[in-house]
Amino acid sequence: ERKTVAVLRIVPEKYERVEGFDGVVNVAVVLKNDRIIGIAIGKNSETPRWIQKVRASGFMEKWNGKTLAEAEKLKVNAVTGATYTSEAVKSEVKAVVSK
Repeated sequence: ERKTVAVLRIVPEKYERVEGFDGVVNVAVVLKNDRIIGIAIGKNSETPRWIQKVRASGFMEKWNGKTLAEAEKLKVNAVTGATYTSEAVKSEVKAVVSK
């Protein structure tokens, strides 16, 4: 028997992408029981230390536990020292959670 444990959502094709410092930062939102349980960074051309700075800051966890509606309204500040990268991630998350 197959059972869905989580749902992975990505940015819709029609969405205009916001780029980080070196291009698009692909992001997926992971949902379980209609709540976000994680944000995953996918393919990107960012400098690894900027991605690491975003991850280490706790930025990726800001949406955890939120419903899509709550996440859509959430105000999240960019990460100092990785502004372009974090703004790109934030934009991707917003695109995924928006209706």
